[in-house]
Amino acid sequence: MLRFITILAVALAVPATSDAMDRAEKEPYDYHKSEAYSKLTKDQQKRMAVAEKRLKKIQASLHKYSDDYNGNAPTSLELLVPKYLDKLPKDPFATKESAAEKAEDIKPLLHSVDGRGFRYRSGRARSWWLYSVGLRDFPFRYDSKNNTGVGYVQGYWHGPAQFTFDVF
Repeated sequence: MLRFITILAVALAVPATSDAMDRAEKEPYDYHKSEAYSKLTKDQQKRMAVAEKRLKKIQASLHKYSDDYNGNAPTSLELLVPKYLDKLPKDPFATKESAAEKAEDIKPLLHSVDGRGFRYRSGRARSWWLYSVGLRDFPFRYDSKNNTGVGYVQGYWHGPAQFTFDVF
């Protein structure tokens, strides 16, 4: 027993590697500080702030819904109304053109609010995609060319290549 405690104490006393320390010292990604954000027009920045606020409100409602339904996400955003949201917010980037896009053109996401709302797809358990139609190439959550668009992915997804996303 004494030997185990000594080994444990030595293991805990070993300093973290420089890689781990570098990761811990990094600030979380903030798109407001990105070069891409500085290139947006003032109007785009305002709509981005509105979209982010509305996405967070929907995201919180999706979590509440999932809590009430054994961890399952709703099959459409409309199921959040009226218990979790008074009404579904519109996407500030939505236009007549984006509203007219056919469902097969935006797979796997669904329209909401007659095409003027956010795009959504539910997955198994507490998993969903929730996205704006605007700024599809914008690095909203991560500074990456491969992970763009204004929105959130929640949970674990399987696809042609298996993807694992951070839980929001």
